[in-house]
Amino acid sequence: MYVHEVAFDGRVRRDLIASLRLQPYEDKVVLPHERTHRGPKEDRLALLRATKVSLEPLWFLYEGTGTGVPEVLERVAARAPAFSFTGPEDTAHRFWGNQEYVPGNYFNATHGTLFYTPDLNRPAYDDGSTGDDSIRVSWQVSAKHKISTDLQWEQGCGCWGALSGKSPEASFSYLYGPGN
Repeated sequence: MYVHEVAFDGRVRRDLIASLRLQPYEDKVVLPHERTHRGPKEDRLALLRATKVSLEPLWFLYEGTGTGVPEVLERVAARAPAFSFTGPEDTAHRFWGNQEYVPGNYFNATHGTLFYTPDLNRPAYDDGSTGDDSIRVSWQVSAKHKISTDLQWEQGCGCWGALSGKSPEASFSYLYGPGN
């Protein structure tokens, strides 16, 4: 699961990005919610069949009161994002990766000493994040001559793995990427 935040016109919206299991229509878990015409439905289905990818994510609204989700989103948004960018119309986007929180486990508030004191403001998480950016450039010098090059930048972190019963500082981490 990922968290996406977008700031626009003085407002902030936070989204959870996740994959969900499909439910049979007769279970009535997802109810019909839009009146679409036959043409757009057929167009979407043709695009799905041609690409074998759903290019239109579904966006669900829910009442978060009493679920604990707003509090989790606040905790996540207090951390540095995995990446951020400015989108169209000066919208500010921030994304957080797939950190998996470990219940009852915390970072050490007295790091660098012989003692472990749980820092209740910093819950432990297993961070398995990766990223990949690549670019390919080609220049057609003449009808028979082409120059091509590519650059790939990949990074990843298996940070604080195997947390069961250990503070993050006592677990393993590996980081790979340019310069590592």
